[in-house]
Amino acid sequence: MAASPNRYDHDEVHGPSLREQQRLANSMAETKPLPTSEDIGELFATQAKREKTSVVQTVGNQNPWKDELPSEKILERMAESLEAEDVVHGARTIPSRAIARTDRSDRLGEDRKMVDRIEAERAATDVPVPLKDIVESATLAKRKRDRDSWDDAHSEVSELLDDDLDL
Repeated sequence: MAASPNRYDHDEVHGPSLREQQRLANSMAETKPLPTSEDIGELFATQAKREKTSVVQTVGNQNPWKDELPSEKILERMAESLEAEDVVHGARTIPSRAIARTDRSDRLGEDRKMVDRIEAERAATDVPVPLKDIVESATLAKRKRDRDSWDDAHSEVSELLDDDLDL
Protein backbone atom coordinates (compact mmCIF):
# COMPACT_ATOMS: atom_id res chain seq x y z
CA MET A 1 0.00 0.00 0.00
CA ALA A 2 2.85 2.37 0.77
CA ALA A 3 4.61 1.67 -2.53
CA SER A 4 1.60 2.51 -4.70
CA PRO A 5 -1.08 4.23 -2.63
CA ASN A 6 -3.11 5.18 -5.71
CA ARG A 7 -4.11 1.52 -6.12
CA TYR A 8 -5.67 1.36 -2.65
CA ASP A 9 -7.01 4.88 -2.04
CA HIS A 10 -10.58 3.57 -2.38
CA ASP A 11 -10.08 1.40 0.73
CA GLU A 12 -12.55 2.30 3.51
CA VAL A 13 -10.04 2.00 6.36
CA HIS A 14 -6.76 3.20 4.80
CA GLY A 15 -8.14 5.31 1.96
CA PRO A 16 -8.11 8.74 3.66
CA SER A 17 -4.51 8.40 4.89
CA LEU A 18 -3.36 7.08 1.48
CA ARG A 19 -4.99 10.05 -0.28
CA GLU A 20 -3.25 12.38 2.17
CA GLN A 21 0.07 10.61 1.48
CA GLN A 22 -0.44 11.16 -2.26
CA ARG A 23 -1.29 14.84 -1.72
CA LEU A 24 1.85 15.41 0.37
CA ALA A 25 4.07 13.60 -2.12
CA ASN A 26 2.58 15.64 -4.97
CA SER A 27 3.27 18.90 -3.15
CA MET A 28 7.00 18.01 -2.91
CA ALA A 29 7.39 17.16 -6.60
CA GLU A 30 8.29 19.73 -9.23
CA THR A 31 5.56 20.70 -11.62
CA LYS A 32 6.37 19.99 -15.24
CA PRO A 33 5.33 22.61 -17.74
CA LEU A 34 2.90 21.42 -20.38
CA PRO A 35 4.44 20.95 -23.83
CA THR A 36 3.91 23.81 -26.22
CA SER A 37 2.70 23.45 -29.79
CA GLU A 38 6.28 24.11 -30.97
CA ASP A 39 7.54 21.19 -28.86
CA ILE A 40 4.91 18.92 -30.35
CA GLY A 41 5.73 20.14 -33.85
CA GLU A 42 9.43 19.40 -33.31
CA LEU A 43 8.59 15.91 -32.05
CA PHE A 44 6.52 15.21 -35.17
CA ALA A 45 9.32 16.56 -37.39
CA THR A 46 11.93 14.28 -35.80
CA GLN A 47 9.61 11.31 -36.13
CA ALA A 48 8.99 12.11 -39.79
CA LYS A 49 12.75 12.28 -40.48
CA ARG A 50 13.34 8.83 -38.97
CA GLU A 51 13.75 6.11 -41.59
CA LYS A 52 10.94 3.60 -41.52
CA THR A 53 12.06 0.01 -42.09
CA SER A 54 10.09 -3.14 -42.66
CA VAL A 55 11.50 -6.57 -41.83
CA VAL A 56 9.57 -8.14 -44.71
CA GLN A 57 10.92 -5.63 -47.23
CA THR A 58 14.45 -5.95 -45.88
CA VAL A 59 14.41 -9.73 -46.26
CA GLY A 60 12.67 -9.52 -49.65
CA ASN A 61 15.21 -7.03 -50.97
CA GLN A 62 18.02 -9.52 -50.41
CA ASN A 63 16.83 -11.47 -53.46
CA PRO A 64 19.45 -11.10 -56.24
CA TRP A 65 16.68 -11.06 -58.88
CA LYS A 66 14.52 -8.38 -57.27
CA ASP A 67 15.07 -5.95 -60.17
CA GLU A 68 15.49 -8.29 -63.15
CA LEU A 69 14.85 -11.92 -64.07
CA PRO A 70 17.69 -14.45 -63.81
CA SER A 71 19.44 -15.64 -66.96
CA GLU A 72 17.96 -18.33 -69.21
CA LYS A 73 20.42 -20.96 -67.91
CA ILE A 74 19.34 -20.39 -64.32
CA LEU A 75 15.66 -20.43 -65.28
CA GLU A 76 16.12 -23.75 -67.12
CA ARG A 77 17.91 -25.28 -64.11
CA MET A 78 15.12 -24.10 -61.84
CA ALA A 79 12.47 -25.58 -64.13
CA GLU A 80 14.33 -28.91 -64.27
CA SER A 81 14.50 -29.12 -60.48
CA LEU A 82 10.73 -28.74 -60.14
CA GLU A 83 8.79 -31.93 -59.54
CA ALA A 84 5.08 -32.34 -60.08
CA GLU A 85 3.16 -33.85 -57.19
CA ASP A 86 0.40 -36.36 -57.73
CA VAL A 87 -2.37 -35.19 -55.44
CA VAL A 88 -5.41 -37.35 -54.82
CA HIS A 89 -8.27 -35.28 -53.46
CA GLY A 90 -10.29 -38.26 -52.30
CA ALA A 91 -13.46 -39.88 -53.53
CA ARG A 92 -16.60 -37.99 -54.43
CA THR A 93 -19.45 -38.25 -52.00
CA ILE A 94 -22.62 -39.93 -53.10
CA PRO A 95 -25.54 -37.75 -51.95
CA SER A 96 -28.14 -40.51 -52.10
CA ARG A 97 -26.12 -42.92 -49.96
CA ALA A 98 -27.37 -43.31 -46.40
CA ILE A 99 -25.05 -41.93 -43.74
CA ALA A 100 -24.68 -44.08 -40.65
CA ARG A 101 -25.44 -42.43 -37.32
CA THR A 102 -22.48 -41.92 -35.02
CA ASP A 103 -22.36 -42.20 -31.27
CA ARG A 104 -21.49 -38.72 -30.05
CA SER A 105 -21.98 -39.36 -26.35
CA ASP A 106 -18.25 -39.64 -25.68
CA ARG A 107 -17.41 -36.31 -27.33
CA LEU A 108 -16.78 -33.23 -25.24
CA GLY A 109 -19.74 -30.88 -25.29
CA GLU A 110 -22.09 -33.61 -26.43
CA ASP A 111 -23.07 -35.00 -23.01
CA ARG A 112 -26.74 -34.07 -22.99
CA LYS A 113 -27.42 -35.59 -19.59
CA MET A 114 -24.67 -33.52 -17.99
CA VAL A 115 -25.92 -30.36 -19.71
CA ASP A 116 -29.44 -31.12 -18.47
CA ARG A 117 -28.16 -31.57 -14.89
CA ILE A 118 -26.27 -28.27 -15.06
CA GLU A 119 -29.32 -26.43 -16.41
CA ALA A 120 -31.50 -28.01 -13.71
CA GLU A 121 -29.08 -26.90 -10.98
CA ARG A 122 -28.96 -23.41 -12.48
CA ALA A 123 -32.76 -23.21 -12.53
CA ALA A 124 -32.90 -24.24 -8.86
CA THR A 125 -30.36 -21.72 -7.55
CA ASP A 126 -32.87 -19.12 -6.34
CA VAL A 127 -35.39 -21.66 -5.04
CA PRO A 128 -35.78 -22.49 -1.31
CA VAL A 129 -34.05 -25.74 -0.25
CA PRO A 130 -37.20 -27.88 0.19
CA LEU A 131 -38.29 -27.13 -3.40
CA LYS A 132 -34.85 -27.56 -4.99
CA ASP A 133 -35.28 -31.27 -5.85
CA ILE A 134 -38.72 -30.64 -7.33
CA VAL A 135 -37.49 -27.80 -9.53
CA GLU A 136 -34.47 -29.82 -10.70
CA SER A 137 -36.56 -32.88 -11.60
CA ALA A 138 -39.16 -30.70 -13.35
CA THR A 139 -36.43 -28.98 -15.36
CA LEU A 140 -34.88 -32.33 -16.31
CA ALA A 141 -38.27 -33.67 -17.39
CA LYS A 142 -39.04 -30.53 -19.43
CA ARG A 143 -35.69 -30.66 -21.23
CA LYS A 144 -36.23 -34.37 -22.02
CA ARG A 145 -39.76 -33.63 -23.34
CA ASP A 146 -38.44 -30.76 -25.46
CA ARG A 147 -35.66 -32.90 -26.90
CA ASP A 148 -38.06 -35.79 -27.61
CA SER A 149 -40.51 -33.46 -29.35
CA TRP A 150 -37.65 -31.99 -31.40
CA ASP A 151 -36.49 -35.50 -32.38
CA ASP A 152 -40.08 -36.42 -33.37
CA ALA A 153 -40.52 -33.27 -35.44
CA HIS A 154 -37.12 -33.75 -37.04
CA SER A 155 -37.86 -37.36 -37.98
CA GLU A 156 -41.31 -36.41 -39.36
CA VAL A 157 -39.79 -33.70 -41.54
CA SER A 158 -37.10 -36.13 -42.71
CA GLU A 159 -39.74 -38.71 -43.58
CA LEU A 160 -41.80 -36.12 -45.48
CA LEU A 161 -38.79 -35.00 -47.44
CA ASP A 162 -37.77 -38.59 -48.21
CA ASP A 163 -41.33 -39.50 -49.30
CA ASP A 164 -41.84 -36.37 -51.40
CA LEU A 165 -38.50 -36.45 -53.13
CA ASP A 166 -38.34 -40.21 -53.84
CA LEU A 167 -34.78 -40.05 -54.98
